[in-house]
Amino acid sequence: MTVREILVYPDKRLLNKTDPVLKSETGTFPPEVLALCEDMKETVKAYEAEGLAAPQLGEAVRAFVIKTRDDTDYMVCINPELIGIMATCDSTMTEGCLSFPSINESIARYSDIKVRYSKETGDSVEEELSGIRAIAFQHELDHLNGILFISKMGSAQRYLALKKLAKIKQKIGRRFKNMK
Repeated sequence: MTVREILVYPDKRLLNKTDPVLKSETGTFPPEVLALCEDMKETVKAYEAEGLAAPQLGEAVRAFVIKTRDDTDYMVCINPELIGIMATCDSTMTEGCLSFPSINESIARYSDIKVRYSKETGDSVEEELSGIRAIAFQHELDHLNGILFISKMGSAQRYLALKKLAKIKQKIGRRFKNMK
């Protein structure tokens, strides 16, 4: 298990869509995918964040981690899907993203959803998520589809967020190798 470097916008790999992870004939996921999931858990714990998707580590793998219901650990979601919206209204919460350091903006998302994903064991799970877990699931699922949270912002909000990110990059200089 390793804490890995997180890609920072505008790294083009953040825009790549991921393909589903295939199971072996025994119904298990490849060992390299399971190792990546452990690295994601270690990395997100180190940053004390709500979640982290494989593309943020430069991996085109359809998997992410988000905090568990009791906030004591992180659950792995492989091949996740949003299969239902449980409420007709959406919720606006302030979100951050490890690929946009120090940027926090209000984003509209569904507050109650039904999801399906596979655990590391290969077992399929369907469950209803609400609140911050629903928001985190949608945010990380967007990463797997090559969608960044800045694309959910209005044009003025996005302009100001990117301007702030440019100032942060200039201030911290070489701290992130892949920043341009």
